[in-house]
Amino acid sequence: MARPLPTRGQRLTLIGVVQGLMATLLVVQLWLLVGTVEAVYAGDVAAAWPAALASGACFLVNLGILQAMLRAIGEAAPHVGPPRGPALGGGGRVQGVPPEGVSPPREIP
Repeated sequence: MARPLPTRGQRLTLIGVVQGLMATLLVVQLWLLVGTVEAVYAGDVAAAWPAALASGACFLVNLGILQAMLRAIGEAAPHVGPPRGPALGGGGRVQGVPPEGVSPPREIP
């Protein structure tokens, strides 16, 4: 049995929670960057490597969270996407084809 699709309100709640988590991770990543720069200026390069690795891990976690959120939103709202042309069942115009009555642009030699 297929699970029901989340409502618009549920999707907005998910987006808000994920944005809050990503913002928190970004603040942690910036804090690690400041600590790394201070350690390098103090001459303690050995302490900078763990902070740089942790900052990279924060970036990868943020990237994974973003991909998971976009995948969840895409599954929940399959109609979201670029407009489709008339040949594909949509009401929009086909990319690269001018509307009726408009001549295509001339090529400049």
